[in-house]
Amino acid sequence: MEKEFKSKGAPPRVTALVVAAEARPISLTEGGRARLAIPIREEPNSHRSAEEQKVDGITRRSAMKFMGATMALASGLAACVRKPPRKVISRTSQPEYNHPGQALYYSSTWTDGPFPYGMLVKVQDGRPIKLDGNPDHPINKGTSSAAMQGSLLSLYDPERLRAPKGAASWAAADQQVRGALKTAKKAVLVTRATIGPSERRAISDLRSVYPALRHVVYEPLADETRRSVWRELHGQDGEWLPRFEWASVVLAIECDFLGTDGVELESIQSFSGTRVAENADDTISRLYVVEGGLSLTGTNADHRIRLRPSLAASFVRALRDAVDERTPIDAFAAANDLDAKLLGALVGDLKENRGKAVVVAGAGLPKAAHAATALLNRSLDAFNKTLEWNPQPAGLIANSKAEIEALVEDGVDVLITLGVDVVHSWSAFAKHLSAAKLSVGHGLYLDSTLSACELRLPSHHVLESWNDARPRVGIISLCQPVIMPLYDTRQEGESLLAWASAAQRLEVEAPDAAPHTRFRDFLKARLEAEELEVGPGMEVAWETALHQGVILGPTNAFVPAELDVPRAEALAATPLEAGAYELVLTPHSSVWDGRFGLNAWLLEVPDPVTKLMWDNAACMSASTAKRLSVETGYLVKLSTPDGSVELPALVQPGLADGVIMTALGMGRAYASAPDEVFGTNTWPLIPSEGRVQFDISVSPTGEETSLVRSQSEFSMHSRPIVLEATLGEFRANLEAIQEKRSKEHGEPIYEPFKYGGGHKWEMAIDLARCVGCNACVIACQAENNIAIVGKEECGNGREMHWMRIDQYRDPVSDDEDELSFHHQPMLCQQCDYAPCENVCPVNATNHDDEGLNSMVYNRCIGTRYCANNCPYKVRRFNFFNFQKRFVEDPVQKLLFNPQVTVRQIGVMEKCTFCVQRIKGAEFEAARTGSEMSDGVVRTACQQACPASAISFGDVNLRAPAGPAEVAVKQQSARSFLVLEELRVRPNVTYLARLRNEAGEEAPAPKKQAEERGDE
Repeated sequence: MEKEFKSKGAPPRVTALVVAAEARPISLTEGGRARLAIPIREEPNSHRSAEEQKVDGITRRSAMKFMGATMALASGLAACVRKPPRKVISRTSQPEYNHPGQALYYSSTWTDGPFPYGMLVKVQDGRPIKLDGNPDHPINKGTSSAAMQGSLLSLYDPERLRAPKGAASWAAADQQVRGALKTAKKAVLVTRATIGPSERRAISDLRSVYPALRHVVYEPLADETRRSVWRELHGQDGEWLPRFEWASVVLAIECDFLGTDGVELESIQSFSGTRVAENADDTISRLYVVEGGLSLTGTNADHRIRLRPSLAASFVRALRDAVDERTPIDAFAAANDLDAKLLGALVGDLKENRGKAVVVAGAGLPKAAHAATALLNRSLDAFNKTLEWNPQPAGLIANSKAEIEALVEDGVDVLITLGVDVVHSWSAFAKHLSAAKLSVGHGLYLDSTLSACELRLPSHHVLESWNDARPRVGIISLCQPVIMPLYDTRQEGESLLAWASAAQRLEVEAPDAAPHTRFRDFLKARLEAEELEVGPGMEVAWETALHQGVILGPTNAFVPAELDVPRAEALAATPLEAGAYELVLTPHSSVWDGRFGLNAWLLEVPDPVTKLMWDNAACMSASTAKRLSVETGYLVKLSTPDGSVELPALVQPGLADGVIMTALGMGRAYASAPDEVFGTNTWPLIPSEGRVQFDISVSPTGEETSLVRSQSEFSMHSRPIVLEATLGEFRANLEAIQEKRSKEHGEPIYEPFKYGGGHKWEMAIDLARCVGCNACVIACQAENNIAIVGKEECGNGREMHWMRIDQYRDPVSDDEDELSFHHQPMLCQQCDYAPCENVCPVNATNHDDEGLNSMVYNRCIGTRYCANNCPYKVRRFNFFNFQKRFVEDPVQKLLFNPQVTVRQIGVMEKCTFCVQRIKGAEFEAARTGSEMSDGVVRTACQQACPASAISFGDVNLRAPAGPAEVAVKQQSARSFLVLEELRVRPNVTYLARLRNEAGEEAPAPKKQAEERGDE
């Protein structure tokens, strides 16, 4: 049967065929795995043994034999079995657009995270090997996050649940569920908040068949406190979206909008675009951050004010009184030992930029803070200017634990969880699963919730699924499968249809069609009825939608009902009592609420602020640590009214005194991997409202443990590694950065490398745009087959990341907790006078004629002289066969990019500027006889970066195709080189960050002012 996968690289009506024999005349599976769903490709002249060349027990040669037999049986048995006609295409006779070794790209949607983003999936020889953002998607616009990139690893995870447990087959499971629902007097279905419109329709259909079924939404990190305040103050559901691109002054109060709060990819794009100045008349936005913890947004602030979360509401009230000229801010500053001059400058900036300022409060704060923030934004005339109303948030309204508890406490007959691990974040829920007559868990892994269920059903991965999402009004984002299911799994929406028998209502032409096609038909029927234009071109519209990955409709501006000021005043004045210590609980920067807790890429990437790997900790300021007499690694017990947890302490300068900060999401347990529990589960500490405990006790236990961090030294030791200036300095003297650059010393001892008239590849990284989000690090790892090494080897300093984000800290005052922060992506600098090349005894690292410092892996003998001689410390050595350690199942080998060598023990490796992409573009240009234009080669890090901070290209490119963007940036007044004094001539140029300090003019950027029509 034809499988409709719409490729970005193919015409809309072209369909790709996946040989999986949907009408299986003979069984081609073992352990539920569809072997022939995955085309097998071996590199010529492979050095691997015959045993290693087997994929799941089948060699390439055997696979071809089985395929031939399958096709023969499929055609021979067609007359004996009553089945609809299906087309089966031989692998030896490919569809005309599908060539071995040539990648295809498919539009889809990433629905695993807290917000649905457009996704572009690279598929080669039938297997996904890289994820990126969909450039046609209006929200993430081709960019991606670290978690999105990491989803690829989850697809090939051998710990996935492979077949139903508790039932002999899917048919038996369906019969059991339908029978229980039919007789149930009380049944409850628990889902995540981000289910799509079609899944919501399927749930509605299921409830119409079984009236006793109640649907509740459980989302442990839902934005429910903030959203409930907006709902209460405006009388309707919706959300205010900050438009940072229109704001000249931004105030974030305990809000990590560049990290884990809100739609981070959109926020990074819009904010970073306002931070670039090149000329004396340019200006940039100004960011104030007020927080008790330390967030990624806080490290990017122009001014950061340390304030305990319990004072957030009163601070916003005092700020509003000062802006409205009722009461000066000095009294609040004096009462809380804050810088009155800085707070006065903040008040002045907000007053002078009414209509061009925005205040955002974090999702973890209590209702009083959000009500006070709404009133302040009203005073600043931010509504419908720098704040835009969205009446249809991507997620459903989440039910509280109290609401769910009230529903299930008397017992239920059937309790179903769909794609959400409730027990991990709410351990008491396990008793309700045990008490139900039938408990059903549907998920990707055998996690805490599924382990407590009687019937455990495996879910499709997002790359195996049909689905849709509605991230905003006027945007429908489509998700399509790009690979046949690897195991005997099923999409959650398909299970809903099976239990409601919805396939019969749709009158599917092939009632025996393979299960993975039914939800596709359901989704298509819904879209044709509600979203697509009715007419003779309906089928073309459907195929075009799959091709683009998104359906765009009208996006008119929405204006909510007027703010209920009296109610807001009452909420904002809610009194709050705090103790000696307060606890700030944040989503984990990579694994979020724990849903990615078994993804080794995301566990191993360092936290962008703390630099912790594989762990979480109780972060505290230096003064708080001294008061408690603890140091980093000392265990402390945190006790709250809701529970207690023991955590290792981490002295993290920059936190407010008396504030403890820790990440949620770690410590998630899996029955399939009982030894793979990393970090500590801190969910027992979560309060009933928000994510801040205002009165906790902290006590050292007297025990110690070790924490693994990728970086332990944060000082530049007076060296000009990261350069920056204030906006005022730059305007007064455009040479301010150039004057701070270090000077080359001495004369080069080698002759300059002579480049011909060909390509010269170089990179530029704009630190004014970079926020340190880690998207580039994981994109590089996914593209280049970079190994996972594990917590122990990370502790030995043997992590393999080719790209890292260095963090540096400068003191602002004598207080060691008052700091400014710098983020700097660091990778191989591809030096013209590379010191690594001079010391290699076997010429394994050498310079090519296009400016690349190459690595010849089969020459390397592992002396590590090159790494010792590299001043940037960007070379990685395979002390062990790390890939073999972590590739436990043959299916994991399908993850590897076939265009990049998989390195072995004893080999040095480093960034290659994605040379495989360079050569691919050069080969294509030679094949077509065309000239290579700027932007035709994009490195993996550049493609992922949501801030557009990375430029890459050929500096020799000339008109009409040139000059390249990277060549233009090299001439910027903000450009500099790292360790320039060593005269190694790096080919990575950095552009300095400018700080917009208080006291300097901060109008809207010129371009934005013109677009807005401002004077």
